[in-house]
Amino acid sequence: MVACSVPPTGEMDKALDTVFRAENNVGAVTYAGDTLVRARDALTRMQSEADAKRFDAAKDLAIEAIRNAEKAIADGRIGAARASHEATLLAPSLGQQPNDILLEFDIFSGDAAALSEKDLSLISDAAQTAK
Repeated sequence: MVACSVPPTGEMDKALDTVFRAENNVGAVTYAGDTLVRARDALTRMQSEADAKRFDAAKDLAIEAIRNAEKAIADGRIGAARASHEATLLAPSLGQQPNDILLEFDIFSGDAAALSEKDLSLISDAAQTAK
């Protein structure tokens, strides 16, 4: 096995971009903070390894940062969908319609477009159940 002699710039750039996206994703910040911290930590260690010219380790840490940032975004979506589902279940006891709660939640989260079809299906099912 031959060690890398040049910085893994492609992986490092993708890691920076992916962690940046996760840091700016309301759901990831709100519902997956621990995973986001692990992504940031891997990014910091990646840069240290690259500065020390240990490019194989830098590449591994870039991959770890990407994996954790993507997981934070996915977990954030799930957390947002779960919170929305719980809000629709509480809506009748608050004297509000489930769709009013969903609209308020979507405005708060700022990430409604990132919800998957499965997430939206969960929310829709919850809204129907709450009626």
